Amino acid sequence: MVENLPHKTFVHDAKDLNFVRINNAAEQLLGHSRAGLLGKSGRTFSPTAQPAFFPAQTQTTLQPSSR
Repeated sequence: MVENLPHKTFVHDAKDLNFVRINNAAEQLLGHSRAGLLGKSGRTFSPTAQPAFFPAQTQTTLQPSSR
């Protein structure tokens, strides 16, 4: 089901933020095959101007809510 969503969808390992699942749209957006992405960090594929942005956003998302 996730494979054919039109929006990029990926799952990170919470410990090291490496990709553990990626759908077709994410492959196309990042310009790499699934085999080339799985097990690697998003830092590998981020624009050089924003190397820490995506990992920082992921870490923020993983933090427990204070509500």
